[in-house]
Amino acid sequence: MKFLITKASDINYFEVKEVSTLEELLAFRKETGEDVIIGDNWYYENPISNAILSLRTDYNLSPEKVEEICACQYELQIYDDYIE
Repeated sequence: MKFLITKASDINYFEVKEVSTLEELLAFRKETGEDVIIGDNWYYENPISNAILSLRTDYNLSPEKVEEICACQYELQIYDDYIE
């Protein structure tokens, strides 16, 4: 399963990672050295046109990267900073 990886401290950080097992997920958490929050990917649920417009305009991402982000059902947020 592909996950969108984001960081609490960096709103411009977008990465996509393939995770197949719980062990890989735990290894990813250990690799980052931070807590990881698993949640729904906001861009997955929204109409593709709105997501593309938002990601292309706000973050200057390529159409290919936007499609990859929108295809991820879940998000792994690296909790490296306080979130209100």
